[in-house]
Amino acid sequence: MIWVYIIISYLSLFCLGLSDNVRGPLYVDILDHFQLSNFVGAWIFAGSSLLAMFASLIVKYIFRALHPYKVLQVSMVLMGSGLMIMGWAPTFLFFMLGTVFFGVSIGWLGVSQNFLVTVGSSHHQRSRALSGLHAMYASASLGAPFVVTLLSKTGMAWGTILILVGSFSFAVFLISLFIPHKKYFASTQPHSKQDKLSTSFDFKMLKFAFILGLYVVSEILLSSRLAALFRLEYGSNLQDSSFYLMCFFFVFLLGRLLFLFLNVRWSLKKVLICSHILNLLFFVLGIFVSPYFLLLCGLSMAPFYPMAISFLAESFPYKIGQAITWSMSIQSLLIVVMHLLVGKITDLYGLKSAIGVGLFCCFVSFILLLSFDSSEGKPH
Repeated sequence: MIWVYIIISYLSLFCLGLSDNVRGPLYVDILDHFQLSNFVGAWIFAGSSLLAMFASLIVKYIFRALHPYKVLQVSMVLMGSGLMIMGWAPTFLFFMLGTVFFGVSIGWLGVSQNFLVTVGSSHHQRSRALSGLHAMYASASLGAPFVVTLLSKTGMAWGTILILVGSFSFAVFLISLFIPHKKYFASTQPHSKQDKLSTSFDFKMLKFAFILGLYVVSEILLSSRLAALFRLEYGSNLQDSSFYLMCFFFVFLLGRLLFLFLNVRWSLKKVLICSHILNLLFFVLGIFVSPYFLLLCGLSMAPFYPMAISFLAESFPYKIGQAITWSMSIQSLLIVVMHLLVGKITDLYGLKSAIGVGLFCCFVSFILLLSFDSSEGKPH
């Protein structure tokens, strides 16, 4: 185990989870401040996802010049700068400039973190290391609405909250400078024989990227719109809607921790299938019975992403970097489409109807997963 990679990846993903999910509870306030429609306001999320897609597409070329650890460091600076620009922005145009910085950081971090943990952990500890990594995201996501609730009660404006949260990214960057890390660079270059970042087309890799990307769309949809759903459709205020989002992330974190400490004997594919079955059940109940069932999606979604990344490494053992890059790129593209589609549906039919996009994405991901054969992604 290369603990330096594990630690800095964990810290950076904690910052990403906090920074990414602090925008959800503040979304309605940002719309009101700049007088935006839901469709135009969707670019707050879609813009960063679009830039994340382009960033993840070019990161393989950046890896040839910079080690993923260095890319992660640059990303932390960009993320902190992006949030601070958003918080300070006098106009929506300046706000979107901050979104550009933030989006690039997401794209680079997504590939760098997963790569560093994958190569920094032994084969038999990889699933647990990845579960721990994404448990950090879940814990930060739980903290985001808590931070918003706590600071808003003091009268702090949404912009000041974003600036304060952005400062955490610079703290992680400073920590990364002082952790001894350069001695591991030579043996963990992503363009080494163990992990070729080729650009050749691979249908199975593309299929897996859509399985993961469609799942992520459903998760991001809930994390970014759940608080707004309770405010716009059910009359909750900022504190109450943030509390409901906190509940979602609490069970999300609980599920991640369970898979971190439990020794699950099922195959990775079986875990992913069971996760999706429960996701579909809670989505249907949440849309047609009570929105509170959507909170339980946090529990059923918890194991999917870390188990899927471990499944990726198992399915494409000699193309991990390439597979992660494909997955992050497709994921970002799908998130862009989702945010714009949800914004338009919300303007036309309401946010409750737009949540159905998450149900549809889960269903398609589930069907693709059932037909995926991991052995076909391995060399013969």
